[in-house]
Amino acid sequence: MAAIPESAHVDAVPTFRRGAFVAAIALAVLAFLLFTDNLFTPFNVTVWVISLGLLLWSLWMRRPDAPSFGWSMRRFLARRTWELSINRWTLIVLVASAIVIFFRVYHLQQTPGEPFSDHAEKLLDVFDISQGKTSIFFPRNTGREAFQMYWTLLISWIFGTGLSFLSLKIGTVLIGLLTLPYIYLLARKWRCPRGPAGSLPGRHRVLAECNRSHRPEVSVVSAVYGAADVLPGPRSADPQPQ
Repeated sequence: MAAIPESAHVDAVPTFRRGAFVAAIALAVLAFLLFTDNLFTPFNVTVWVISLGLLLWSLWMRRPDAPSFGWSMRRFLARRTWELSINRWTLIVLVASAIVIFFRVYHLQQTPGEPFSDHAEKLLDVFDISQGKTSIFFPRNTGREAFQMYWTLLISWIFGTGLSFLSLKIGTVLIGLLTLPYIYLLARKWRCPRGPAGSLPGRHRVLAECNRSHRPEVSVVSAVYGAADVLPGPRSADPQPQ
């Protein structure tokens, strides 16, 4: 076997920042221990946020040849003219998004008209937060996570809707809309290869093979992308199944 040329040897690119990662894990353990009283405090939240920030920093590695964000932004702003390109697929996504937004917000105040017991208990939890009880876990109604309660309180302050059923609905609608772009991009990233061009049975066969994989996230998003794939749009040069 021929020897590998000297020029072929390259330095390994680091995949994470070791020091920041270790510090993030240590602070995460400390934050976990500080959460034992089931209450958010300024101190334990600060430790928790710092640990999350360090974790993101340790794993967010920029390619060595990639320009910095500041340089890219300065170059973008320095352009005399900006061009916007819209193709058929972009129009389909925009129309679909408009339809989703319409059905999410149309007659929001009247639909549904009356809250159920679950909604009432959530509002009681939000009321507890407003009174200074900053719980981490809420035991009412068999227990719930904290995010929706704090989010609803924030929504009530921003929109002036108070501790009401409408505040719950506005918060839920906004979170649902914010997740749509990520679901779409996740499906595009993890999609399985399409079948032969124009062959729906071929595409269905490939999706069935994806769904038999041992990666549930691939199965779900491949099904989402496969459902959208029947719409007309640009075709990428994905490898075809043999």
